[in-house]
Amino acid sequence: MGRFGLGGAWLLVGTVGLVGGCRTQILGGDTDTARGPADDSDGFTVDTSVAATMSLELLYPPYVMEVGEDVVLEGRIRGVDGPGFSASSDVDGPLSATLSADRAFAVPLDGLSAGNHVLTLTATHPEHADVVEELYLGVCAWPEVETFDDASLAGWSLYGDAVWDAGGWLEITTNAQSKSGHIYLTNRVVKPGDFEVSFDFATGGGGYTGADGYSVNIVAVPTVQDLETYIGATSNGGCLGYGSSGPCGSHPVTALHVELDTWHNGEFSDPTSANHIAIARDGDPSDLLVWAALPFEDLTWRRVTVTGRGTRLSIAVDGSVIASKDIPDFQFEGGYLGVSGSTGYAYNHHRFDNLEIRDRCEVP
Repeated sequence: MGRFGLGGAWLLVGTVGLVGGCRTQILGGDTDTARGPADDSDGFTVDTSVAATMSLELLYPPYVMEVGEDVVLEGRIRGVDGPGFSASSDVDGPLSATLSADRAFAVPLDGLSAGNHVLTLTATHPEHADVVEELYLGVCAWPEVETFDDASLAGWSLYGDAVWDAGGWLEITTNAQSKSGHIYLTNRVVKPGDFEVSFDFATGGGGYTGADGYSVNIVAVPTVQDLETYIGATSNGGCLGYGSSGPCGSHPVTALHVELDTWHNGEFSDPTSANHIAIARDGDPSDLLVWAALPFEDLTWRRVTVTGRGTRLSIAVDGSVIASKDIPDFQFEGGYLGVSGSTGYAYNHHRFDNLEIRDRCEVP
């Protein structure tokens, strides 16, 4: 469980003003009384004015947290025995809060909805003025998981043989020979910096072995028109509909690719003849940054998570990391996200579902 704070420091509030995103009001108290510090027995410096007879202490809160993040706002009421305490959000209303016998309070914040909040903390006592503190907090969020459960495909653009399946997923190539398809999310881009992309895939069930595979691509181009120019420059077969440079062409692009390869292409220097998941870049399937062999041509759904943290790239399948490597010269530029794939003489289903993108978390 997370706690708000910087180095365990406490913020003592008992006067009207703005302090680190907090505004404290003393309701019904004498705020003009002369103030002077006094040493308390546990080392805290407290205010001896009438206005500070009762005060709130809390750990410094952040300005932003993630929606659903398991964190607790903690603090203490000083100066009186038997106080009352409550907390609320101007967006979500009253919040759950606890107050212990030693006057320590805790307010879980994992239930806050996405958006900008004013949190109000109130200390009460029948013999003293209420102390009310306001905290300004943004709760950031990511887009919801794309389940592809309906045919509208809002925000997506399909090219070639990619189709929506009534089962609630995408078929990138259909289960037939010499097919190629692309689908791209064109109403937003993945932001540069650290990222995490998760998706479900299932391939197999076709004719012969290997067919050729497919790839999740994030392409850093300025416009959808530039994206379509890139798609037009890509090649199929072992290029999997994302290759546009190196052995696949002469159209350079800044991009990241997660390939699900079921055919060995010796001319591309494939590291193994087995099915493999790999990360490539810049439209070049011969430049694999991270890879791992994994048998997956059985039409079984698997979940892949690709993570970029600084220069480290990692691949996990069904929750287990299968490959991780630091790439010193790697820098993720973000871009339009999509899926491409191809078949040849051999063919398979190339199914894709439940896409989740976690890039830079933003307050809506």
